[in-house]
Amino acid sequence: MFTKLLQQDGFAKYSRIIGLDLRYFFKSGFFVAVRYGVVSFFGLALSIGFARLGSKALLGEYQFVLAFFGLVSVFSLPGLNIAAFKAVTEGSNRAIIKAVRYSFYGSLLGLPLILAYAAYVFFFQGNTLMAGALLLGAVFFPFFYAPNTWYVFYEARSLFHSVTWRVILTSILVTAGLLIALYFHTGLFLLLILYFGINAVSSWIFFLEVWKKVEREGKGEAVLDTGYGLSVSVQKFVFSLVENLPVLAISFLFGFEALALFQIAYFFMSAMAGFMSGLSATYLPLLFRYKQLAYGRVLAQNIVLGIALFVVFRIFLEVFFIFMYGEAYRESLSIARNLSFLVILFPLKTFLLNFLTTQSKNLALVGTFLFANAVSLMVLYLTKNTPFPMSVSFYLYTLNISLIIPLLFVYFSTASKKTDSIRSEMIS
Repeated sequence: MFTKLLQQDGFAKYSRIIGLDLRYFFKSGFFVAVRYGVVSFFGLALSIGFARLGSKALLGEYQFVLAFFGLVSVFSLPGLNIAAFKAVTEGSNRAIIKAVRYSFYGSLLGLPLILAYAAYVFFFQGNTLMAGALLLGAVFFPFFYAPNTWYVFYEARSLFHSVTWRVILTSILVTAGLLIALYFHTGLFLLLILYFGINAVSSWIFFLEVWKKVEREGKGEAVLDTGYGLSVSVQKFVFSLVENLPVLAISFLFGFEALALFQIAYFFMSAMAGFMSGLSATYLPLLFRYKQLAYGRVLAQNIVLGIALFVVFRIFLEVFFIFMYGEAYRESLSIARNLSFLVILFPLKTFLLNFLTTQSKNLALVGTFLFANAVSLMVLYLTKNTPFPMSVSFYLYTLNISLIIPLLFVYFSTASKKTDSIRSEMIS
C-alpha cells in the first residue's frame, strides 16, 4: 500500500509545491527513520541503565573516553567516507576498499598522541583508571574507526534498508552487552571493551561483506579523490568539536559528575540531532547532482520541523523525564529545559552543513566552526563560577548561534549562484 501511495500523482504535485522530491524522500527516509528510531530507543535504554545502575562518576568517565577518541578519530581520515560516497555515485565501487585501507593506516598515526596523553594522565594527574582506559581504547582505535565506511556501498545507491538492519543489529548487541555489564556493576574497563569490541567486530564483518560484493560486481576502478577526502576530514574534525568539545570542557571545568548531569540532559537533543543528520543524508545523492531543491522553501520547512520537535521534546521533559531518570537527575531536567529551544535550530543546522559540504565550501565551514567553538569556550570559562545549568546553557546557545548565522550567509551567497541550475532540474 505504501509503494502504491508513492506512485500517486499527488506526490508530484506536492513535490512542486514544497520543493522536495517527496516520493524519493519517503521511500528513502522511511528506513532511515526506522533506523534512528530504534537506535534512539536503545540509546534511551542505555542512558536509563547508566542513571539507575551506575554512578554519575562512571557515566562521566565513560562519556569522556568516547569524546576523547571522537576527537582523535581525525587520524582515521573520516572524510574519506564522503569521498568514497561520491566515488560510488560515479560508479567507482572499489573506492570503498581503498578508503578503508587509508583510514586504517591513518589511524596508526594517532596512536602516539593517545599514548602520550595516557602518560600525562598517569604521571601528572595520577589518574590510573583513566590512563588505563585510554590505553585500552588505543588497542581498539584503528580497528574501530577504519571499517565504518562499509555503509557507503548501500547509501550511495539509496539502499537505506540494507544499512538499517545492520545498524539495528549492532545497536542491540552493544546495548544488551552494556546493560548486562551495568546490572552486575562492572567497571569502566569492561564497558569500554564491550562498546569498542562489539562495534569493531560488526563493522569488519559488514565491510568484508561489502568487499565481496564489490569484487563480485567488478565495477569501476578504485578512483578515490583523496585530496577531497583529506579536506573533508579536516572539516569533520572541526564538526566533531561541537559534539565532543563540550564533553571534554565540562569534565575539565566541572568534573565527571557534572558531565553526567549534562549528558543525561542532552541525550534526547543529541538523538534528535542524529535523527536529523541521518534523515538529511538520504538527500545527499541528489544534492551532489543539484537536484530537487528549492532554497527558500527548504529553510522554512526546517524551521517548522524544528518547532514541531521542540514541542515534542518539552512534552517529554515535563511528563517522562523524572519518571525515567529519577530524582538524582532533577538538575539534568533543569539543564534540559534551559537548552530545549536549541532543538528548533537542529534541522536547519543539519541541512546547512550537508548542503555546504556537497558544494565544497570547506574553508567557510571550517572557519565558522573554529570561530564558534572559540567564542563559546570563552563564554563557558567566563561563566564557570555561575550555577552549572546557567553556565552550560550560555555555552551551547553561544555555540549554536555563532554557527548558524555565518552558515546562513554562505548558504544564501551560494544559493544566488545555483538557483537557476537547481530550478531547471525541479520536478516538471
